[in-house]
Amino acid sequence: MNDRKKVKCFVDSEIYKDKFEELLEKKQIMLIMVCNNIVLRINHIDSLYQSYMNFCNQCCADSMHDWSMHSEGFLVAEEIVYHSRKAIDEMIYSLWIHKVGISNIDIEKSKCIDSIGKYLRQDVKMLTEFDDYLEIIKDINVLSNSYKHSICTFDPIDTDLSHIEEHVSFWSYAVREKDSDVKINHEDLLKTVDKMFEKFLEFI
Repeated sequence: MNDRKKVKCFVDSEIYKDKFEELLEKKQIMLIMVCNNIVLRINHIDSLYQSYMNFCNQCCADSMHDWSMHSEGFLVAEEIVYHSRKAIDEMIYSLWIHKVGISNIDIEKSKCIDSIGKYLRQDVKMLTEFDDYLEIIKDINVLSNSYKHSICTFDPIDTDLSHIEEHVSFWSYAVREKDSDVKINHEDLLKTVDKMFEKFLEFI
């Protein structure tokens, strides 16, 4: 467990103390709240993953597991993907607001950029801060849209065979012809959110 994982929240962390005081001095209360929410969300993702691993281990140990166990597992997997996507969307939207100015968001002529999808589809490149992560956030976009729009539940045993691997992965079902199925393991997912948050702090 690294130092960041020991952080319970942004506002009272020694690790983020300098950034918190900088934002407070600039009266950037909204950004402080966003940062705090993202840290809490990252911690929640990690906690969910521990629950998911326990669930997978239980299912593997019990070949006669019942349907309710499957249902619980796919809900936890969906929540991990949701909160990972939500954290990145919040960072992107906050960067856009920070760039145009909160008092200008209603009169800004350029299109609002408030999600991964809109970040990837910019007609005129206004945000470039996360371009180093384009490939992985494209995959996260496909993965989260797949979870969002799929009628089928994502059963962790029947559709996620990664419980036999070292790290659990999440698989997508392509929901559009131009999309391909993607696989992202949990460590890559959480590391990406972590690294993007560190970048985010540099830009605000």
